[in-house]
Amino acid sequence: MKTKELFRPRALTLLASVIALFLATSIGAEEGVVYAAFLSQRDHLNSNGERLTSVADILRQDRANFHKGGGDPGDEDDGGIFSTTEGRGKFEYFQIVLQNVSAGSIIRGTQRSIVVRVRGRKIFVEAVE
Repeated sequence: MKTKELFRPRALTLLASVIALFLATSIGAEEGVVYAAFLSQRDHLNSNGERLTSVADILRQDRANFHKGGGDPGDEDDGGIFSTTEGRGKFEYFQIVLQNVSAGSIIRGTQRSIVVRVRGRKIFVEAVE
């Protein structure tokens, strides 16, 4: 019984290390990503031509257009974290924080120039004049 008790803390330490390494590689890669985007009319429509009604959907469409080669002048690379459909899914489950811009102005298309910062599991959106 003492032998099992000796190995239990080591197993827990090893498990904690593996979890920490996984989190560091899956979340840490997205830390510090910053890019500028110009939200065009195309970014406000899905692939069926239907108007998008959420900030997350518009940001995701902007990145889809960018990575499919149809980016707008002023769009910048996002380091590849939104280059796949799965990567763009982050717009659904990461928290979107609007800093000096309203959701309505993005959805209506009155705010077109933005800077996006990804930190951990948050996406910060800031208006640029």
